[in-house]
Amino acid sequence: MPVPLLPDPIPHRAFSPLVRSSWVLRRWLTDSDARSNAVRKFEEAVASRLGVPHVIATSSGRVALRAILEALDLERGSPIWLPVNTYDGLLPAVAASGLSPRFADIAADYNLDPEDLDHRIAREGAGGVLVATHMFGLPCRLEALSNTCSRQGLVMVEDCAHAFGTEAGGRTAGVTGIAGILSFQARKSINTLGGGAVVTRDDALASKVRSMIDRNRRKGARALLQLATYSIERNLLFAAPGYVATHMIFENRGLFEGARSSYGSLVGLGRGDTMGLSPLQAMLGLAQVDAWDVRKARLDRIWAAYDAAIGNDGLVERPPRQKETGHGRYMYVVRVPDPAGMADRLWKEGIGTARGSPLVPCLDPAGIDSYPGVRDGVAHALQIPFADGLNDRQVERVADALRRLSRG
Repeated sequence: MPVPLLPDPIPHRAFSPLVRSSWVLRRWLTDSDARSNAVRKFEEAVASRLGVPHVIATSSGRVALRAILEALDLERGSPIWLPVNTYDGLLPAVAASGLSPRFADIAADYNLDPEDLDHRIAREGAGGVLVATHMFGLPCRLEALSNTCSRQGLVMVEDCAHAFGTEAGGRTAGVTGIAGILSFQARKSINTLGGGAVVTRDDALASKVRSMIDRNRRKGARALLQLATYSIERNLLFAAPGYVATHMIFENRGLFEGARSSYGSLVGLGRGDTMGLSPLQAMLGLAQVDAWDVRKARLDRIWAAYDAAIGNDGLVERPPRQKETGHGRYMYVVRVPDPAGMADRLWKEGIGTARGSPLVPCLDPAGIDSYPGVRDGVAHALQIPFADGLNDRQVERVADALRRLSRG
């Protein structure tokens, strides 16, 4: 049976998409107390898990960033610095805030390169905002970036879309800057069918953000549409046996990926423009936060199995790591000399991959040649299947393939 790149991501195998969706829907329809308090309880659960005083649930990570930027009330045209490999869906939030995007290169760990950032700020001028993104669950170098912000007069906001549960220096990702953003989109660590959150220790900022969000909260009917599209996607198309059928139909991997992307756009029709999270989504998220320890333990075991299979001296390099950090285990991205060739070989064995897609840079007029770090990342990064939805046999299949291919 083929191993999909993105099997069902939440929260573990005993809680299947269909059962989960039905259970949450029944509670939403029959338990008025749970429904009325769901968003507050979800926020409190996330705040307790991350050790922050304020969590404000939003309809997406993009909305979370937009709310933070509006609450900061910076002068229009002020610079906002982002890693060049940032998610381009954040740019509309930047545009809506009236800030001017600037880009800095990444280092070998796929996170912002503090030295490159320093050089670019020195050339273009100080002040503004820095969005420090934690890629793939690995924390960026927060101490160095904090020092840069202090010297250059920047406000730091952490992008923790990939970093739920990530720690650096004993602190949870999202609490070093003035605020952090979380994403609960369908393939994130916590999935509320397209949600997000602002996390902050700043009382004044939290008050401003909550006021914005509460003025425009998502209604239940739209959340029901999202629940339906989610169940269709998870149970029919990209979970076994649906993945088997689509793999057989689209033996050409490029065509298969295109079909999946097109369906993703269709599922996006369930999203709305409101700023708040619905009670139905919050109930779905709360179940996953409660199950996070179980899921994280499973992800740690899969990660260790892949690390052991690759070793230290083969053609495949294990994901970068840092001392004294707690990895969020969001993606397992290896470095290989020929990602296209490796992807084709894995595909022939029924193992899905993504060739550098999480590292595709934003459309900066200067072009990718001005950012050698991200150019090198795109040239060598390969994402392999990694989720607690993988069963033991699938994990061993991937590990065995990595073991063989890393030795040529």
